[in-house]
Amino acid sequence: MPTIKNQVELHKLSQLKSRLAKRKDQFQWLSPPPDLGHMTINDIWQAETAQQHCEVVRQWGAIVLDCWRDYHGYIQALCL
Repeated sequence: MPTIKNQVELHKLSQLKSRLAKRKDQFQWLSPPPDLGHMTINDIWQAETAQQHCEVVRQWGAIVLDCWRDYHGYIQALCL
């Protein structure tokens, strides 16, 4: 599974979202991948502790990141 390589500080994330919103005319439709992974919201719902919840959400995030890997280059280019 991939890892999130570039963690963004929260205050910078807000700036990034603002920059992206100004470029929304450059967005193109991304067709969903054929396989969205094996986890569902039910897996998160079943977590019994906050620690388990966080771990399952991290696992889900890694799966989602991997499923959309074909678009990583496009998304990175938008964020520059």
